[in-house]
Amino acid sequence: MFRIAVSFAVLLFAGAIVVGCGDDDDDNIFDDVTEESEDSPTEAESPTDGEEATETATEGTEEATPASDGEFGPDDCPIEDEPFCEVAVQVANALVAGDAETIGELSLEQEINCEDVGVEQFPECSDVATLTGYITSAAQGENVVRSLDDYVSFVGSLLDAIDESASDATGSGEMRVLVVGPRGDGYDLLATAILNIEDPDFGDAAGEHRWFFFLSFDQTEELDWLIRSFVADTAEGFADAGFLNPATDVLPAPEPWGSGE
Repeated sequence: MFRIAVSFAVLLFAGAIVVGCGDDDDDNIFDDVTEESEDSPTEAESPTDGEEATETATEGTEEATPASDGEFGPDDCPIEDEPFCEVAVQVANALVAGDAETIGELSLEQEINCEDVGVEQFPECSDVATLTGYITSAAQGENVVRSLDDYVSFVGSLLDAIDESASDATGSGEMRVLVVGPRGDGYDLLATAILNIEDPDFGDAAGEHRWFFFLSFDQTEELDWLIRSFVADTAEGFADAGFLNPATDVLPAPEPWGSGE
């Protein structure tokens, strides 16, 4: 499994430093996601096989009127939080369109105080007192804090590797948004695609694999919703972290969206 970035627990801790999420000492981020979501404002049951995606997020809406040229619109968003949905729609459409630039524009630049984290968690902290940039992560591994250009390039390399002609037991190879759900004061979105990566630097993740993309959103002091972390890993990587079915195992209160069914 290619180590894109940090263990999930460390990534969540990094978010706590920057945007005020809770601390944790566990081995992966999803344990804390589950605990923090107990008091979240949106409640939903986990989807089961055959369950159809939610058609609208706003009660009383008779017809969905997409506000964008993409596959997703605000009336399709299953979360009753209009400011978040406006951003989530842009992100969902960017994922499907392979638009890494928009992903970069809607991501949060973070400052990591190296005194608050371990060098084994943030190797770059061996040389500096603070790290500033955009964090990517895998199901297990170590943090990579990237410049905006590097972040966009990295996300783009993944999106460019999508093989829409491929398929497996999970479904087609095209990028599909599966679920979105609450996490404490924030939200998470899960998407999937089959990637065929030729770059040997990706190690065991090179070649054709089912990948999952776990994006966490937090609200800034200016009340803007931005992507705090971009987690990407193969299905095998998520399974090694204890999540055989990320669509149902990762989020405690997932709302189906798009292809989530």
